[in-house]
This record gives sequence, C-alpha cells and structure tokens, in this order.
Amino acid sequence: MTPADLKTRIAQITHRTDLGAQLDNFVNDANERINRRFGVSLTVPADADPFAEGIYLLYLFAALAAAYEHLNNGDNAAYYSNKWELEADRQNVLQPGTVTDNYATDLPYMMGA
Repeated sequence: MTPADLKTRIAQITHRTDLGAQLDNFVNDANERINRRFGVSLTVPADADPFAEGIYLLYLFAALAAAYEHLNNGDNAAYYSNKWELEADRQNVLQPGTVTDNYATDLPYMMGA
C-alpha cells in the first residue's frame, strides 16, 4: 500500500470528500505517532512508493484517529486509537527485526543475564 492508497482509504472510511487538504496532515500525524511509540525515525514515502512491509495498519489506524479528532468525533477517534494500540502491541510481538522493532540492532539490557 502507498500513501496515496492510504489517503483514499481514509476518505472512504470517514465517508468524507472534503478532507483533501487535511489528508497529508493525518498521514504525517500517524508517522509521528509511530516514531514516538517505537523510537524509530520513519519517513512517509512519496505518494506512489509503498510503505515498509507490515506497517500499513499502523498508519491506517493512527491516521483515522487523527482524522476523527479533526472532525471532533471522539467516539471514533478513541475506537481507532485503541485499534492502533492493539496493532502496535502486535507489531512488538510478531514483527521482530522489522522497522518497528526498536531492539533489532541493540538487545535490551537485562540485569543478571
């Protein structure tokens, strides 16, 4: 999936055609949220370039949470924020060694190990 696909999907899920100017902001907000949570420094690829393997749902759920916050729809913002948290937790467990694994290069220090 590409950022262009993500923006189209956001408009479809929110059932809004008037968000065109804000879609880039929602994707950038999602990118910031991912970077903050995982301690990485991902950048949003160009519209025609694909996202890194396995992280599309992280971008989708975070961007939808940002979109619904913009629309002042707290229930849907909370719903997608919770879905994002679950997907982020899943990434930590099931995607070791990927861009969302902040222990891929340096193992965590474990006292007594």
